[in-house]
Amino acid sequence: MKYLLMSIFTLMLISCTNNKTYVINGRIANSSLNGQYIYLQQMSGNHLVTFDSALVENDKFRFKGTISESFFGELTFDKIDNRSFSPAVFILEKGKMEAYIDTFSYVRGGVANNNLAEYYAQNHYYDQKLKFLNEQHNKNVEEGKTADSLTMAYEGWHRLYSKEKTDLALQFVEENNDNLAGVLVFLQNFSNFTREEIRNILFYAGPVFKKDKAVIMLEEYMDKTNKK
Repeated sequence: MKYLLMSIFTLMLISCTNNKTYVINGRIANSSLNGQYIYLQQMSGNHLVTFDSALVENDKFRFKGTISESFFGELTFDKIDNRSFSPAVFILEKGKMEAYIDTFSYVRGGVANNNLAEYYAQNHYYDQKLKFLNEQHNKNVEEGKTADSLTMAYEGWHRLYSKEKTDLALQFVEENNDNLAGVLVFLQNFSNFTREEIRNILFYAGPVFKKDKAVIMLEEYMDKTNKK
């Protein structure tokens, strides 16, 4: 009987280990979203498929479930003015995660999501700089301030911030070339990379990177275009 109980306990431990349970505890900065449903969506190719939903109450929400494998996820609201929040793009994986939804949103928990949150924070910094620059340029145009020196200054700063934004993404991908976080940032930014940069990324990428369907499709496309 003793050995039977030990065997059952061992099987339970194995079952729990194989069961990929996730928990997302979230907070909302905008209290007007209370009473709304937030959706956990799975990114599949160019589409988003609703995976689960949760009601926002007292500026909080919670998701809990199981998954067979990790995948790209997004937390978002349906048919709500997206100026009041931004979707949180992350890696849905086993374990506990913390989400924060605001005009800049992120998910933390686990190495991949912590790295992603840090990257998105830096990327958001450049987005804000580019936004301010564009607003200032449009204001100058409206006020008739169209001197060549102003246009040259705007174009110069725009190129600089855009390059720094692309360099940030490239560095992140190169440092995460065998995990889903690197794959996600690569797919979000590959159109800004040169063909040589893409080839180098794919050459040094690990199995997780190379087995992603979207990455495989991109690599096949590049092979075809190179042969023409």
